[in-house]
Amino acid sequence: MKKAKTQEELDRIARADFKQLKQIDRANPDALAAIRRIQKRQALLRLTITRRESKVWSLEEERIRLKNRITVLESALKSPIPTTDDTEVSYDYPDLNDAALRLIGSPRVGEAKGHYIDPTRANSNNLTSVI
Repeated sequence: MKKAKTQEELDRIARADFKQLKQIDRANPDALAAIRRIQKRQALLRLTITRRESKVWSLEEERIRLKNRITVLESALKSPIPTTDDTEVSYDYPDLNDAALRLIGSPRVGEAKGHYIDPTRANSNNLTSVI
């Protein structure tokens, strides 16, 4: 198809394309059906490509989110962990703080304070299960 410069030329080209399709249809009725099948196939392929591209983007976003989470957890590991009877922790990294407190036997953040179990002096009678 040639590039059109005016609306008249666009109309003339569209009429010529329509006439050509009618001629193909008269010469071979199956050709027009084949053309329509090809157009449907192209549309399905475009849809499939679009879906795959969106899936790739969502996987890329998930990768970035996890990478940021790893960075936050690494920085949390470098921060000091509460010691002795101090069960008050910052809420900057609640997941990590909860896990650390459960490992040393302290109650979860936000729950009523219980007895602190010092892991260095714990015996088999007062050990809590490690999650």
